[in-house]
Amino acid sequence: MKKILLIPIFMSLLLLSNSGNSKALSTEQAISTAGSQRMLSQRIAKNYILISSRITPDEATEELDESAANFEMNLHKLKISIQDDAMSKKALQELNKGWREFREFALREPKRENTPEIVKRSGELLNLANNLVIALEFKSATKSAVLINISGRQRMLSQRLAMFYLAGFSGYNEDKYHEEMRDTAKEFSDALVYLIDIPENPEQIKTALNDVNNQWSFYQSRFIKKKKARYVPRVIQVITETILQDMDQVTELYKREDFAKTIFSESMKIAL
Repeated sequence: MKKILLIPIFMSLLLLSNSGNSKALSTEQAISTAGSQRMLSQRIAKNYILISSRITPDEATEELDESAANFEMNLHKLKISIQDDAMSKKALQELNKGWREFREFALREPKRENTPEIVKRSGELLNLANNLVIALEFKSATKSAVLINISGRQRMLSQRLAMFYLAGFSGYNEDKYHEEMRDTAKEFSDALVYLIDIPENPEQIKTALNDVNNQWSFYQSRFIKKKKARYVPRVIQVITETILQDMDQVTELYKREDFAKTIFSESMKIAL
């Protein structure tokens, strides 16, 4: 039976009806929201592959539609928040164009033979979203903005891990996707160590990062082994979803105004 994937009409109407009441995002909020677009690009592709592979298709269809709706809402929030900075406005325009092209493909009936194409297109959309994050971070020129970017990027990497894992079992480009999965796992590990080592982290952030680290230490070997892991796709879904939620919590903590005013030590690295 065919499944037609469409963003609910009421969501579009809701965006239009609320446009006059929406509040502009702070710089920290805008960086996090743009960062969410990176994550959603990978999340949509992950669910596309799940549906086309007939793995929890109903749940994946719902999550794909929700992710697409969230992408639309985030674009709306960013549009009313980015008014003055030319670099950020250009990056947002390019992201909006890229999303329209990606959406047209991703919301059609998923087909397994399109796995390489959805992976490719999701990577292109990810790059456009990342360009916007970098532009906003450059405009902010604060060290807290760097941490929001890096912690928010971990959300994306969690979904990218799942996407490559599932793509590797789709029957297409198995070796390539598992190699990219291992590279993604290393990126996640390196960034997690970086965040943990920030001396200005308050106790709440330290605790949250340690929780992520404990979980990641247990599961990461499954993502870096060169042979097929024994986990079934459902287990991978649960692992990466939990990591996503935990890193979203960390990003929210870095967005708090009191942390944004933190005076960082001069020894803090600006980027990985």
